[in-house]
Amino acid sequence: MGCQITKSLKSVLPSVKECRLNNDRECPLEKEEKILKKARAYFIKEGVHRRGYRFTGSRGTKCVIKLPAKEFTIGANITEIESWKKFPEKARKHFVEVSDFDKNGDWITQPKVITLRQLGIKYSIISDFQNEIEDDGIHCSDIHSQNVGVYDKNKRKKINTSMIKILDYGFGVCYLGKKLSSKDTIDTKRKDRGRRKSSSSSERTISPELFNVLK
Repeated sequence: MGCQITKSLKSVLPSVKECRLNNDRECPLEKEEKILKKARAYFIKEGVHRRGYRFTGSRGTKCVIKLPAKEFTIGANITEIESWKKFPEKARKHFVEVSDFDKNGDWITQPKVITLRQLGIKYSIISDFQNEIEDDGIHCSDIHSQNVGVYDKNKRKKINTSMIKILDYGFGVCYLGKKLSSKDTIDTKRKDRGRRKSSSSSERTISPELFNVLK
């Protein structure tokens, strides 16, 4: 969709990485914003694991680049990249595409999405969307008005469930196949916590219980 990394963005990203490494693995937001503004990328929002910046891609496409908020939260990008690469087409249509990415997860680019909350869309369509993806064998624990939306180019159209995309699937909030029971979900979370405690590199792995599609 024209959201490949731009030359100007690619040229400043090593400075962002260096900033993180030189500041206890977290680049101060003000400093990071200053670096990215040189490449005409502008801060949108910050979550627990990532920071998002908007930029204009080829053909004037509105795009977003996601960077790890801290060096050790890079796993969110890695999970999203690997999920997108291995999701079957039936699943892909429900997620925001990963247009371009760094092989180590330092950044990913995607088309810009307007959330349903920003559009003032009522909850009923979210419920319909969740039913639709469940019918396709996709089960998500994080479907809400701020994590689903439509591509910016569609924001003025009449919204239907086929246009809705899941924005953030960076830490195993969705999986394919047989629906997990509440006990399975709790056991999976416990196993994930155990892995995080036992391995400093566990942020880079994908839970096989959640992402059985990736086996």
